[in-house]
Amino acid sequence: MTKLIKTMAFSVAALFLSSNVAYAAHCGEKVTRLIIHRDGNVYFSTDKTCVENGWCKLDFEDPKQADRGYSMLLSATIADKKVTFTWPAISNCDEINAQHASPEYFDIRP
Repeated sequence: MTKLIKTMAFSVAALFLSSNVAYAAHCGEKVTRLIIHRDGNVYFSTDKTCVENGWCKLDFEDPKQADRGYSMLLSATIADKKVTFTWPAISNCDEINAQHASPEYFDIRP
């Protein structure tokens, strides 16, 4: 009986979680352009989801975070490394982001 209750509780929890999961795309991309604008934002384009005419941006409230983000993207560009972006507004890497989309986070793998 206890095993049945645990199984049912797990099933209900799994169903609840799966219905509330936000799907985000995790895309390995090459940064093709990178700028710091006078408005204080870092804008960039990539080879997949942020094409030349649809600049994406790093949307950080803290200027230090924007500086770190710029440095990371510049380092990846110079080293010819892909950056893995997590995009909350798209569900796969074949989609194009809306202009000025901001990644939830990104990482560079050695």
